[in-house]
Amino acid sequence: MKIAVEFYVIVVLIVFMSVLGVNLIGMNLLANNARDYQTQCIRQIESSGHNQDIIDRIVSNSPYDISVEKVITGANQELVKIQLEYDYSIPVLNIVQHYCISGVAR
Repeated sequence: MKIAVEFYVIVVLIVFMSVLGVNLIGMNLLANNARDYQTQCIRQIESSGHNQDIIDRIVSNSPYDISVEKVITGANQELVKIQLEYDYSIPVLNIVQHYCISGVAR
């Protein structure tokens, strides 16, 4: 009987750790996709020469919460500050964290 209980506990722990590992891998992929999307947005804005139509299209079609702010520096150089927000959640552990990635298109 003792062996059956030990086996059951081991199996439950293995299943829990497997589910937790899959969740962590999925959330890591989500974070990487958010960073890649922000980099893609920065490249599009830079290659368009800070075109307002492109910026508006990026903001309206974004799968993430994204905000774009134009900043003019002292040297008459226009910079575009991009903030992308996403939620990082691990349902198994009931953890939800809000992250913001900032970047600048020159």
